[in-house]
Amino acid sequence: MAAEIVAPPAPVAIVMAPVLDHPVEFLHDNPMRVPTAAGAGTVAQLNLLGGAVVTMPPALPAGGVLADVVADTQFCRCGVVLRLPLSDADGTSRGDVAFKVLDKAAMANEGDRSVEEIASMEALAPRGLLLEGADGGRPVAGVPRWDCFDDGVNVYIVTEWAAGGSLSSWARRVVRELTAADRVAEWYSVHLPRLYYQLCAAVEHMHAHCVVHLDLDPKNMVMAEAADGSFDLLVIDFGSSRRVASEHALVGDKGIKFKLRYMSPQVATYYHTGVPFEGAPADVFCLGAILWWLLSLPICLMRREDDGTGRKHVPVDDVALDMTRHWRDNLLSHFTDGDAHAARAEAALAAAGGALPPYKASECMCCRWDFDIPTVWRQALYNCLVDDTRRRFTVGQLREHIEGILGALVREAAVADDAAVEEAVAADDAEAAEAAAAAAAAEAMAAKAAAAGLEVVAEDDPAADAFAGVHELGV
Repeated sequence: MAAEIVAPPAPVAIVMAPVLDHPVEFLHDNPMRVPTAAGAGTVAQLNLLGGAVVTMPPALPAGGVLADVVADTQFCRCGVVLRLPLSDADGTSRGDVAFKVLDKAAMANEGDRSVEEIASMEALAPRGLLLEGADGGRPVAGVPRWDCFDDGVNVYIVTEWAAGGSLSSWARRVVRELTAADRVAEWYSVHLPRLYYQLCAAVEHMHAHCVVHLDLDPKNMVMAEAADGSFDLLVIDFGSSRRVASEHALVGDKGIKFKLRYMSPQVATYYHTGVPFEGAPADVFCLGAILWWLLSLPICLMRREDDGTGRKHVPVDDVALDMTRHWRDNLLSHFTDGDAHAARAEAALAAAGGALPPYKASECMCCRWDFDIPTVWRQALYNCLVDDTRRRFTVGQLREHIEGILGALVREAAVADDAAVEEAVAADDAEAAEAAAAAAAAEAMAAKAAAAGLEVVAEDDPAADAFAGVHELGV
């Protein structure tokens, strides 16, 4: 896994410069260090597999910090992620990479194991930042191009840079743009089905290669720009992933770190009791939570309430799932007890004199805002979030179900297009009939005028006024 380090145009060695602005206080004596050029005016590069060349940050100024020399710097629990330039062996620019630097001592303290992350990525896609598939795209859909190495101080995991950012930020941006243009319906008919299908296909690929991710959430997915200007969803951050022998294999160790809001009941039980859980159904639960987040995002962004102090009831982050600890119970009960939900909501509204009562942490968002869960997505939600893992979809079944939804949406769009065409044809026919009637009337008038010895003139001719006067006399 070691990568050769070179420094053109002069043989200048890379130095390990301290990161002076990391927000996490590591539980060891030495500060985190990252590779940079050795001094002002020098260039340092890393040669990776397949002729990929990553240009390292320039030397830090005296007393400077990493953010002084790298514009895009993000921190994670055990390290830092830098946006750095990528080129091929000929020096041709190939975009940027996300250069993840993981401090090995910090990882040991946190119980993180990079070997698991790298083993999972190797099982899913070949190493190489410049690799292309048969169609000229990335070798494996849904998985970023990547490479890695270890210099004894840090572990480095390098992936292609995703210009669209995380799914979390991309989705909010798109929904706000569609809302401003009064085109929110496109989120449900175009954007959501396409990207969710891509997500299901990516996770299906993982499970088919005996990898469970175990930390799926909108911030561990990124949107990479495709050649046609659209965006492809890629799953990242395999730090909690595990290789498993089968779809029903049990997992459970201290290195697995789930997000609380996307944690299945089985994982919650594991954290309290240490009882291992099935990894594949846990991933499917996460997919259900992500689907609910995507479905509810427009209503949450449009209907955020102000309590009079400027504070919003719905948090900016993970809006639907942050709103209440009971989000899943409230949601699933709509499928089994929807009438009772509606009755409770109406009673609360009546008791408050027709105005929305003060928000409660356990309140159902669907009832509060009269949000009707789109019918086509209800089965997917239920079969991902149900308690009994034997009744949950496998990711393959979920992907097939979403494929059916996509087909239905395509047919619906085709019917709408056909109706629009028929309407246009009918409008054209009506316009043509009106024109024919006008022509016939003009011919009849011309015949009358000729019989009276008058000359017929064009409507825009000055003589037309005189003709109009004759017509008013009934000639």
